[in-house]
Amino acid sequence: MISDPTAFILANTRLQVVPHAPEISLWLADEVTPIWRLTEEELGEMGLPPPFWAFAWAGGQGLARWLLDNPAEVAGKRVLDLAAGSGLVGVAAMQAGAASALCADIDPFCGAAVALNAAANGVTLEFTDADLLEGPPPDVDVICAGDVFYEQPMAGRVLAWLTQAAGQGTRVLVGDPLRTYFPKEGFDLLAEYAVPTTRELEDDPDARPLTATLGGRGSRRHLHPMTALRALVVLTLFAATPAVAQAQTWQPRAGAPAIDPGRYQADQHRLEMERLRLQAEQRETFARQLEIEARLNRQRLEAARPPEPVQPPGPRPLRSPEEERALRLSASGRRAATASDVGQIDAWLDRPRD
Repeated sequence: MISDPTAFILANTRLQVVPHAPEISLWLADEVTPIWRLTEEELGEMGLPPPFWAFAWAGGQGLARWLLDNPAEVAGKRVLDLAAGSGLVGVAAMQAGAASALCADIDPFCGAAVALNAAANGVTLEFTDADLLEGPPPDVDVICAGDVFYEQPMAGRVLAWLTQAAGQGTRVLVGDPLRTYFPKEGFDLLAEYAVPTTRELEDDPDARPLTATLGGRGSRRHLHPMTALRALVVLTLFAATPAVAQAQTWQPRAGAPAIDPGRYQADQHRLEMERLRLQAEQRETFARQLEIEARLNRQRLEAARPPEPVQPPGPRPLRSPEEERALRLSASGRRAATASDVGQIDAWLDRPRD
């Protein structure tokens, strides 16, 4: 049960500038595995999908960049940010001059994440946790969907829903790094970006996310099916071995208990994240060792350095005639006082005795 999602997000993320849209800052996590584990502990469930709200995914960054560079697409319009996650695209739409932006996501943490990120960027965002795919597309001018084609059967449901929205006259904009389930046809290419990311977030960190529109209205260059196919081949070659291994292992042996493919894939993903976490810890330990060795080397060099020679004191500075005269008079006065004291003592000692 979530007691305070806002406090959870503030305690486990930090405000960071979005690499490909530096006009925007979001509350983001630094690593996948720790925040993923904490999310499961907070919700009291295992096998949950990654916390999409805690990261700026490549497709969303590309879509946000395109909106900021083309504000006329959303200026004065009603925008829906589907599967909003952190609300990155919604923030970009409002900064580009949208009349309103509704962020929709079923993740229980997204409402708090969207509110925090809206406040951090000085914009107003609406939010709903309803599954909009269960009904007809809402009455909006523009639907933005970033990083929604990452798995089946969601990719098929989203495509059918977006196609219905485009058929009703709604402008549909999609940002995606051409993942496996991205449709090979039906979209027109608007832009292609090189967005920095990591292997923790993407199978191919060098993939270039595309911003495309569903249908041909206002497009710049048609996304030919072979364009998507070539990009998909790159992704497939990069991750072919684990994908094939998982596909084969999902098929249970005769007489073996049934295996839930989704749960198995989540477990495999978790193991991979744990391996990456251990690698990161090893790199951090190695860096600390190098720092300690460098400090010891500096101490040895300082110890071997010859001491600096001690300079003898310089000559006493000369005094002015007035200072010399005052010092002599003072010395004479002290001598006279001492002689008087000695005379008194001698007189007392030489006094007549009875």
